[in-house]
Amino acid sequence: MTFHRRLLPCLLALTLGACVAPAPPPPTFAGTPFYPAGGGHFTVIGDLQGTLLAERLFGREDNDPERARLLPEVARTNPAFVVMLGDLVSWGASEHAWQDFDRHTDALRRMGTPVLAVPGNHDYYGGSRLHQYFARFPQLRDQNWYERRYGELGMIFLDSNARQLGADRWAAQQRWYQDALKRFDADPSVLGVLVFLHHAPLTNSSVVGDNAAVREAFLPDFFQTQKTIGMVTGHAHGYERFEQCGKAFIVSAGGGGPRTKLPAHRRHRPEKFMGPAERNFNFVELSLRSSGLRAEVVGLPKGGQNFCRMEAFDLPWPEHQIAIGHLVDDKRLSGRESLDNCYPALAESETPAPSALKCPDVVRTERR
Repeated sequence: MTFHRRLLPCLLALTLGACVAPAPPPPTFAGTPFYPAGGGHFTVIGDLQGTLLAERLFGREDNDPERARLLPEVARTNPAFVVMLGDLVSWGASEHAWQDFDRHTDALRRMGTPVLAVPGNHDYYGGSRLHQYFARFPQLRDQNWYERRYGELGMIFLDSNARQLGADRWAAQQRWYQDALKRFDADPSVLGVLVFLHHAPLTNSSVVGDNAAVREAFLPDFFQTQKTIGMVTGHAHGYERFEQCGKAFIVSAGGGGPRTKLPAHRRHRPEKFMGPAERNFNFVELSLRSSGLRAEVVGLPKGGQNFCRMEAFDLPWPEHQIAIGHLVDDKRLSGRESLDNCYPALAESETPAPSALKCPDVVRTERR
């Protein structure tokens, strides 16, 4: 009888899950990037999520084979750190989705590569409140927005999910962002600033539009700050690059989510990258140079076995900045110079003319 009295509560608790051994903590990434000794590159990749079942039922592509290849290739070149531009998983509240993410990112952890991230809309799905997200990035200390330094480069990381943050936190982030830009602008050791977030203020995508909340909250100060050289975003599955008012806008959202074709009619012209309507899976490798940043965009065709070069370009420091002498130009840039051109038909000498759009007009947009 005594045995049964002891066994019954445990059987009842087991039914309720209380006797189950606690799940092991999720794997985490290395922390803050190191200060560059010279020449090292870092990698930016966005929209790593798998395709939801509902999306597959509507005919959207399933890219699991390509997803399995992208991050191991990123890790192979041993970047100083990696920036993930949101939508790490398809459903933020799903334990299975995060376990899938853990498998795909294992190569980065084994290499000890530091990883920084911003949340995407999919990471909030299911009312997750980013619990699983922050569990994998303990170095972020539950911060939705933050700043980092990499040598002479200042970096700002934002949460562009306005609805999920709510009005008060969105306003608090905007005030912090304005202060961070002022701090970097006033710091003589900072030569240029990149801003990372998920939702794109400029995109020609037919599935998602220019994000009005991002444009209104972040673009005015971005344009007015002397040292900002680029805004790097995801969300619009593909790859795009624009230049407005001397600032670069890069959409690197080719981490494996279902791609979308760009429409024949484009909202924003000219584009700096003139690739086909449906673009390769991709990530961007950036290296510090004495004159600024050098970017190499690495692509993987659908069903392809070999990585290729989509394009290469420079993000120069603002003209009034003078590079500090210890920066070393590493012309090798991860060995990507040996890659074949993804789009041989594109004439590398064909460079679009600068946009004639006046800077104040860039910020004005209709809500979509």
